[in-house]
Amino acid sequence: MAASSSLSTLPVNSDERETQSTASTQWSTTSNIDMIIPLHEEIFYLAKSAEPEILDRLFAPDLKILHCPATRLCKSKEDMLGLDLSKELALKPVFGRAKSGVHHHLPNEPLPEDIRVSDEIHYVAQEWVTGSAYCSYMVIRKGSVQAFDVYPVTETLDGSSCVYFKAIEHDGIRKYCEQVAKHLPDTGAQIAMDFIETPEGRLVAIECNPRATSGIHLYSRTTHLARALVDPNHYPPSLAKIGAHRQIAPGMMMWEKKDVNVKRYLQHQKRLMSSQDVVFTPFLLTSYYKICQERKMKLPEMFQWDLTWEAQGEELAWARRLLEEEDEKEEEGGRPS
Repeated sequence: MAASSSLSTLPVNSDERETQSTASTQWSTTSNIDMIIPLHEEIFYLAKSAEPEILDRLFAPDLKILHCPATRLCKSKEDMLGLDLSKELALKPVFGRAKSGVHHHLPNEPLPEDIRVSDEIHYVAQEWVTGSAYCSYMVIRKGSVQAFDVYPVTETLDGSSCVYFKAIEHDGIRKYCEQVAKHLPDTGAQIAMDFIETPEGRLVAIECNPRATSGIHLYSRTTHLARALVDPNHYPPSLAKIGAHRQIAPGMMMWEKKDVNVKRYLQHQKRLMSSQDVVFTPFLLTSYYKICQERKMKLPEMFQWDLTWEAQGEELAWARRLLEEEDEKEEEGGRPS
């Protein structure tokens, strides 16, 4: 894999999206880049670029196979009112991330007033699943898993955004992910899936991201993940060392303290004091607060501000057309001949 000898800064997604693909194309060719590995929602800008210089190097699935799970789509307030409100539901924007915009609807409660369903903002309603939360990360090629790790969601900023990562064994999640890879034989990509395991042992996939997530931190100080990314024939798969752990220290210092007792507080302090930070500078936390003040944002929102994909106007219409075309293909494929 070729490496660039100089540092290049590309335009920020949220402010300069029209120039990013052009800059990425020029950078890929002039810097002799062999592979582009997406880290966040820049994958949508790059996958949509239609630039061969980008798509030939992009380590990601074809945008057309990024399916949404079957669920109830709400395009208007009337659609929302037509839901079975006697059930516990998760209500969230079609295009969103982490816990942003998610509403937890309790049985027989009225709908929140701040849900702004419109032509521009559609929502989905899903069954609210209660249990233990897990995140997984894998690299797949040719229908096989080439790198894999899984970690429980234990320390968060807001009940969702995980800031502590510890690799564990989970046979059920690994087998599930292997089946996902098996059904994508022509895809080379990073796939990150989130799960809820109910007290009865039911394993429910609740989210899938076609990019890197925090699971990559569990490969720190090794070459295992890099080998899986660049070697098409990498085998056996690179597995994160069980027990390996990392933290985002500023996030750990701002952890969610809801319903904390003494035992839970001491457990948190032990993790904070014994885990290596993924990125550490003495004034990092101060700079975060300064950015939040300047942008009038809360901390979780600020973390992703430069990297989020907010489809609007023609871009939103294009994304919806893409999903509708795929839905039509699935319906036609399921019809009896």
